[in-house]
Amino acid sequence: MTNEEKAKISFRIALANLKRQEITVYSDDVRNWKSAALPSVSTRFNSLLKFLAISSPVGTWKNSFDMAYQPFIASDMNPAHPGFGRGEASPMSEVDGYWQHAEMLGYLERKSGSKGREVRLTISGHSYVESLGANLVEGEQIFVAMWFSEEITKPLYECVIEPPIKKAGYIPVRIDDTQHNEMIDNKIIAEIRKSKAVIVDLTCGVGTDAISQKIGIPRGGVYFEAGFATGLNLPVIWMVKDDIADTPNVVHFDVRQFNQIRWNTSNFEKCREELSARIVATLGVGPLVEN
Repeated sequence: MTNEEKAKISFRIALANLKRQEITVYSDDVRNWKSAALPSVSTRFNSLLKFLAISSPVGTWKNSFDMAYQPFIASDMNPAHPGFGRGEASPMSEVDGYWQHAEMLGYLERKSGSKGREVRLTISGHSYVESLGANLVEGEQIFVAMWFSEEITKPLYECVIEPPIKKAGYIPVRIDDTQHNEMIDNKIIAEIRKSKAVIVDLTCGVGTDAISQKIGIPRGGVYFEAGFATGLNLPVIWMVKDDIADTPNVVHFDVRQFNQIRWNTSNFEKCREELSARIVATLGVGPLVEN
């Protein structure tokens, strides 16, 4: 395994630790992480600030160059590594660059003390870290909340939803497609917390009311998953079958104002392109995009 691959893996484990999540790493995870792009500079910067906030109480100083920062930077902090301290591979320069930028933004104070150079977050810095919330994590998966029907929505998932997610560089996750031994509600919550966004398809069954008018039979679980994601400040992409979208009770009035991708089996290709564009416009290209 190369040093770059090790850096990619350690970064993702470190992110889980920042969220205080227990993590089990499987061989598929390692393979996906090794093939992913290195975390962006902004993601490393934000993650380093959050680590500093968690590891240092408000007002306390911390060494400005610590081996604990290793998972959040691209260069190798091991003094035995051939690139240590040499120009292009200098970890000290990388870490110091993040501290300088944070200081310029008013998020950090620096000083020279008895233990060498030290740093601490300002109140503005702690506020900034708090504002990052769920968006700090450079997620690799998109959660799909939908009614699973062999005849109606399975083709939608396989032809319209799954391909654009993978093409954009993310992993599609749906709860009936994962192996687990937990209560299903707990698993849903855990997977949404790990996700970068949620795709919600509001398609449901249609019945008739007391006066024989068509009325939707909404899937409560789908609305729960959408609401939980919204509470985490995760982007939600809405979809619904076009020929029932305006049927009463299919799309609740609280979410009617959100733009929906309306689909029918006759326009799968158009919807697939629209969803692909929406994912990239909302999240950017994901870490697992093929070069």
